[in-house]
Amino acid sequence: MTVSYAAGLLVEAIRNFNSARFNARQQKLTLTEAQMIAANLIANASAQLDEMTLEEQLARVRHAIKEAKT
Repeated sequence: MTVSYAAGLLVEAIRNFNSARFNARQQKLTLTEAQMIAANLIANASAQLDEMTLEEQLARVRHAIKEAKT
């Protein structure tokens, strides 16, 4: 469920993205397009995984969970 929620947040961030060079609303970006972009971004991130990145992220997640419990 958490992964689906995170993917949904990414899709919404893409749909609302606005910068000097790209405005999702002006591009009339559809939900399907945003979902496909999100899938591509997730795939690219997955391809970049390594031990150091996973160890760093695991430490961050465990720290956040520990902080939330206190």
